[in-house]
Amino acid sequence: MAQYDKRRANGPEDTYLPVFDLSVHPSAPEGSVWVIDEHRLLTEPKLIPPSELALQTMALGVDLPSAERIDIRPIHVQPGIIPNASGSALLECGSTKIACAVYVRGRQYAGKAELNVNVDMSPFSRTVRCKPGKDAEAPGLAALVEQALLPSIRLELLPKSSIDVYVNVLDMDTTELGCVALAITAASAALAESGIEMYGLVTSAAACAIPSLPRDNACVQQWVVDPSRDEAAQASTHMLIATMPALDLYETAALSQVSEMLVAATGKLHGIAAQSLFLLAHGACT
Repeated sequence: MAQYDKRRANGPEDTYLPVFDLSVHPSAPEGSVWVIDEHRLLTEPKLIPPSELALQTMALGVDLPSAERIDIRPIHVQPGIIPNASGSALLECGSTKIACAVYVRGRQYAGKAELNVNVDMSPFSRTVRCKPGKDAEAPGLAALVEQALLPSIRLELLPKSSIDVYVNVLDMDTTELGCVALAITAASAALAESGIEMYGLVTSAAACAIPSLPRDNACVQQWVVDPSRDEAAQASTHMLIATMPALDLYETAALSQVSEMLVAATGKLHGIAAQSLFLLAHGACT
């Protein structure tokens, strides 16, 4: 009789390789199945199953979207939820819930106001529970939120003030970059509700590119706006854009051209860095 450890959850006795669940064409023999290694498929398109088999479900139970989603999920913003704060807002998008509070306090004259952003993750907001305190802080996310908000606030009108923005992620079903995008929108709404003069509201959105199975010996990327955690699990590329739509200063054609130029520049930089490492490894770098 097997002995079980009562102090922890016991896993299955046997483990198996992931197998794709496939629907078979009616003309195929009954009980046909095709076992696929998804990692080899992405690198070797010739291993794709015949056209008689249609792929239904990915190995880890994550279904890729059948088409590109070019709009965000339903979103709700409610300002003024914290009476004691100078300004506040609650944002909900999918299962993601973010509360933001803004406090304006006095300080010594410094020519312009100081903006401080703090982002905290609730211990129960992630899949893996984190401890309250330092583990719940997200300084990297806070830096991105602060960078997006700074150009919109007229700091010179408050030379003796400090603006403190506190963002608390109550629940999150998206990527960290998607969480930053929603936090930027919530923080900007809270700043506007506090009465601080701004050039315009800052709104942000994130997207990710999900590689699909090879088609015609090539991998196809599907872009999904405001991806959920499951959708982004297979993502290869992430993008975040924050804008002030009230100013209407953006040209999408120019943005696309600049993106292509930057990608080309990064390719050149990769070659230079790889060459320098090669020379160093062979003792030819001085």
